Amino acid sequence: MSDHMHEERPLLETRAQRAIFLSLRKREAWRLSRNGPVIWAPATGGPGILTSVVKVPVSLGAQVRDAVLPAADARQPHYVYPADDLHVTITNLDRYQNVPLELIEEVFTDCLNRAGPINLSLRGLSISQATIFAQVLVTPISSLRRLRMDLWRSLEPARPLPANPVSVIGFCNALRFRHEDISAVLALAERSADRDFGSFPINEIEIVRTDKVLSATNTIVLAKCAQTAL
Repeated sequence: MSDHMHEERPLLETRAQRAIFLSLRKREAWRLSRNGPVIWAPATGGPGILTSVVKVPVSLGAQVRDAVLPAADARQPHYVYPADDLHVTITNLDRYQNVPLELIEEVFTDCLNRAGPINLSLRGLSISQATIFAQVLVTPISSLRRLRMDLWRSLEPARPLPANPVSVIGFCNALRFRHEDISAVLALAERSADRDFGSFPINEIEIVRTDKVLSATNTIVLAKCAQTAL
């Protein structure tokens, strides 16, 4: 492959992922215009979600948190994630509640080591119907999707593998809506659509039982699966 093609490939991969986020942005804007924001209320039952996450380095998480704070509205605040709680979900594990934890941990460790290097970049703020989030771009573009498919196939061989292009990318929720007025959030997302917060590799995936926001008080880390085969 020529040097020119080597230089163009990351640019094309970035454009492809940004196109996915643009499509999602348009869909969520339509949902907001029809139904308004989804308001989040803290759960009262403690940890209830079984999932797998990559924690965002605190230095990057602090940048994302600082970026969304102006939209929090001190008079009637939205919920802003602490820097320590920011994360990227790999895959929800609720359907595997009855699978032994040791097996889940073994599968994740094996799949992560087969995956090779995966780099995540937090680039641009966007909105969903319930949150403002940092867009997570992946390098190489196919690496996160391959990891997810390997996990699904290993945990549940008979499960049909989804073809959704969203499995190529990631999301880092930074603020959840607590009231109907999200005008400041919309303006912030528009201003920060291209902001670059930095990058980090996936070195470890945590298996956690948690709540909707991965809060420190309602999160139990069940296992840490490290990548060692680099």
